[in-house]
Amino acid sequence: MKKFGLMLVAAVVLLLTGCNRDGVVRYELVDGDPEVDFLEILNDSLCRYTVPGPLTVVGPYTKQGDTYTLIINGVVEARLHKFERGKLIGEPPFFDGVWEKK
Repeated sequence: MKKFGLMLVAAVVLLLTGCNRDGVVRYELVDGDPEVDFLEILNDSLCRYTVPGPLTVVGPYTKQGDTYTLIINGVVEARLHKFERGKLIGEPPFFDGVWEKK
């Protein structure tokens, strides 16, 4: 029971940390629904996005040059590439399309 309580506290702390809007960089899919078609860069290693369901996920990412690599479920990688100021282009199937900084 103590483990469950510690896990719950850790989840709440992560959620509250992710809710801090200072320094968050938000991208939205062009012609998408801003409520579900978004990607938020929270800091230098975490991002938030919505998956089918819709379920909002906070997960790790790396940035190398102009490429963001999101690690989904710890095993699948999805990439978005900066192609002009304030715009990313995502690779299919996860983030396919043009994403604009808001």
